[in-house]
Amino acid sequence: MDNRCNCISIMATRRLSNPSILLHWLVFLLFVTALFCIEYREFVPSGDPLRRSLRSTHVLVGQLILVASLVRLFVRLRFPPAPVAGTTPWWMALGAQGVHGLLYCVMFAQPIIGILSMQAGDKEVEFFNWVLP
Repeated sequence: MDNRCNCISIMATRRLSNPSILLHWLVFLLFVTALFCIEYREFVPSGDPLRRSLRSTHVLVGQLILVASLVRLFVRLRFPPAPVAGTTPWWMALGAQGVHGLLYCVMFAQPIIGILSMQAGDKEVEFFNWVLP
């Protein structure tokens, strides 16, 4: 029990920058919005204008995730978090870094795959009235 309390106090002292925290929650909310739009779309009858709006919103939010993730990566490089405490086992720190890296891969890969799949289907991809090449 003593070791667990020690880990909790270590985590409490490890603070991220305010921009990092803001971007973390922004990207999370964008992912939830994109997921909601594409999942709710399946319950809307075909031909309903809401179905097209949900798809467009999903695409726009996906592009915003890509932009926010780029900003988030820049902020992380500019304001790195405090180093992991020396009492954290090496395997736990390595695992945390690996999962963190995978999450960044998902934040970049998902929107890029979506854009590429739309373009492969001969559909124009717009980002605020700018057609992506």
